Amino acid sequence: QPRFAHSAASRVGTKPQARAKSDQMEVENRPASMRNPILNALLDFYNPPVNNDLAVPNNFNPVWYRTRERMFTLVARLTASSVAVGVLFFVFSEFRSVIGSIVLAAIAALLLFMGGVRNTNYYFRVIVFFSVVYALGVAEVFNFGFKAQGLIFFMFYVVASAALTSPRGAFYALATGILTVGIFAVLLGSGTFTPLRMAIIGGVFPFSIMSGLGTILLFASSEFIILKSVV
Repeated sequence: QPRFAHSAASRVGTKPQARAKSDQMEVENRPASMRNPILNALLDFYNPPVNNDLAVPNNFNPVWYRTRERMFTLVARLTASSVAVGVLFFVFSEFRSVIGSIVLAAIAALLLFMGGVRNTNYYFRVIVFFSVVYALGVAEVFNFGFKAQGLIFFMFYVVASAALTSPRGAFYALATGILTVGIFAVLLGSGTFTPLRMAIIGGVFPFSIMSGLGTILLFASSEFIILKSVV
């Protein structure tokens, strides 16, 4: 990862920061009559500015470090929004559960909080975020087996780790992802473990319009978030 200000990689890292400043200046330069407070709030939420007050460790290039923090903030907020929308699908799907809805709502609130406390230690925020993503992946496989949704969680867990942490962090994510999938593969393949929801599923997935829409939401939001984290 780039650490020194005069490296070629650090010059490339200034592009997201320049785009963020350009978008912010465009909004600020609009006439007052053209400004919509709701749209402005949404723009600030989903297109956060670079946090120039963020403390940067001595061995990191400040531009790269702050740009990466901005990327993480955006990813955390997008993920929180996706989970919040997912609560609605969970409530109206075949697996509706008050406890499950409360858990998902709490997860959405936690991710939203991680996307809001921008001056908190960056690596603490990242660890909490990816721990939640990993837990969601495990819960998905634990309940439904190797459906596409569970694999999407693990794919996002690994790819986003590469963009938002470090090569070492990406290696740890890859190792834990492969180990987790491998353990479930052995348990499921040997018949030692049966997913909790298999008795309810019974047939081919998706088994209703609502579950199909939920799958589309999960896939689209995951891929969009991955693209935003690496582009």
